[in-house]
Amino acid sequence: MVVKNTTSDQRGRLMAAGFIRVDGLTPRGDDWRKTDGVINSEAEQLGRYDSNNGRLVIVTEGGEVWLSLANYNLRLPPDLEQLRTKALDELYREFCPRGKGVRVPCSEGGDGDLSWGSIIFRLINPDWMP
Repeated sequence: MVVKNTTSDQRGRLMAAGFIRVDGLTPRGDDWRKTDGVINSEAEQLGRYDSNNGRLVIVTEGGEVWLSLANYNLRLPPDLEQLRTKALDELYREFCPRGKGVRVPCSEGGDGDLSWGSIIFRLINPDWMP
């Protein structure tokens, strides 16, 4: 398998759309203890996207996992909704040639969530590892 990392331009588009790279991070539960594991991708997940409970995820062909920080369940006026849908469709076409069908991390109550420290470090440097 050839690893296809995202370019800085691609990362900029993902971040501008409200996504943050989360592979290699460990979510924490409600009591802020670490949950079961580190967020990673597996071969069958590469080049796919999905959504759950308002959270969106894009898994690139190179295995980077990008999670939306925004809640996409929020209703928008029709013209803005159309723009958002078009922008997401463009991202899906670019990064997800294998279509829909991947687990969405941090989208269920028991999944835990990411610490603000991890989020801030990843906003500054998408390659930062704890």
